[in-house]
Amino acid sequence: MYGTLIEDVTLEEYQILGIFPKSGVGGHFVGTIVQDHVPSVTALTITSEGDATTVVEGATLQMYANVTPVDAYDRVIWSVWTNPDNPDRGEATIDPITGLLTGVSDGPVTVIAKALDGSLLDDTFSVTVTAP
Repeated sequence: MYGTLIEDVTLEEYQILGIFPKSGVGGHFVGTIVQDHVPSVTALTITSEGDATTVVEGATLQMYANVTPVDAYDRVIWSVWTNPDNPDRGEATIDPITGLLTGVSDGPVTVIAKALDGSLLDDTFSVTVTAP
């Protein structure tokens, strides 16, 4: 089989274009495979390991994204925001894929999770980084 897989996410289908020697149609075949429908995210909430709202400088805190419905596409992208107008703002980093937050300097930070299913839903969660 020789061919190219072309994905059209908006139509939720895949097209396979190419040469299929045993297809019975002169060795050529153009077909469509319709993917199973995955429901869109209707709600997104952030929680943390142990329901913690603080993390010590240099320590980590696992963040979780909970989506509704449970069978929706549950991948999110993680980020951290600090208010530049707050002189007491903290600093933290977060792995954009795993949601592992690392405290850098003491003060408040905001964790953000954005759904990657196209729903444009997001949620925020306040964490305070504390000195050791």
